[in-house]
Amino acid sequence: MVLNTQVFKGASELLKKSKSENNEPEGPVTENGKTSKNKTTPSKILDEILSTLPPEISRYTKKKLTEVIDYEPRIGVMGKTGVGKSSLCNAIFQQDVCKVSHVEACTRDIEELHIDVGGRKLTIVDLPGVGESKERDVEYKSLYEEQIPNLDLILWVIKADDRVLAPDEEFYKNVIKPLKAEGKILFVINQADKIEPSFEWDRSLNSPSTAQVQNLETREMYIYERLFETSNGCVAVSAPLNYNIGNLVKKMVLRLPKKSKAGVYSTLREEYKTAEIKNESKDGFNETVKGVLDHVIDSAPIPTILKEPLKKAKDYICNKISSFFGSWF
Repeated sequence: MVLNTQVFKGASELLKKSKSENNEPEGPVTENGKTSKNKTTPSKILDEILSTLPPEISRYTKKKLTEVIDYEPRIGVMGKTGVGKSSLCNAIFQQDVCKVSHVEACTRDIEELHIDVGGRKLTIVDLPGVGESKERDVEYKSLYEEQIPNLDLILWVIKADDRVLAPDEEFYKNVIKPLKAEGKILFVINQADKIEPSFEWDRSLNSPSTAQVQNLETREMYIYERLFETSNGCVAVSAPLNYNIGNLVKKMVLRLPKKSKAGVYSTLREEYKTAEIKNESKDGFNETVKGVLDHVIDSAPIPTILKEPLKKAKDYICNKISSFFGSWF
């Protein structure tokens, strides 16, 4: 009975706040003439937003929302040795965490590379296996079966001028399809400047010639027809020249699960944090927050009639948390 009363009063207070507050985004603050992230911590903000709710509901809600805010995405990267996985990651993310090597061959071990940008963390998982042998596919199937459920997205990198795709096809057929992991994969044709006629690449505009564009399109269609489903998506880039990386980032964010969009956004290079990418990431974050609040309300040990005020207060909580997106991410 006491809990029911507390819930009703708490929800009523939230509704009053929603009517009285302007809910303008907090935005960045200025320090010494430079723009910096708002240092107001998520923990403090959540405490303030949820302060009118009963302690047990407030604590549980804060715990679940903190998991959303602090979620650390995991991005898998795979492809044959020499396709440019490291240079690709370095072109996308703020930190050059990937060691670029043209000599060392990949190992049969999983290698995790960590990015930390202002406390926002992301893990890149270097997945081995492609292009080794059919015999190894059995071994890697077990390894991928363990890793894939924990990955938000997989970038499968293929060289633009690689004419031998049979190993990729075998690995996709023997390892990826049995695990039903096709939906997590985005194919990347790297080193687009090497596509024939490579001498026609326009260095001044950093773009392919008409003939190269046609050959890249033909290459993409060949990959779809020979190897993979069109639903996977395929993007041609040149990581060393930063060609078309922005388009790749856009497709990455669109394919990411809602819960991981904000975390990935926070680690991108600044030039790729466009308004479109930010809005997509923010929408994913907001939808995830709403999902958490729906779960909390549905599972709360209170009568159904008392859940209605909480549902009405949900929009206020979501909007308030959303207003800090630019400060936290």
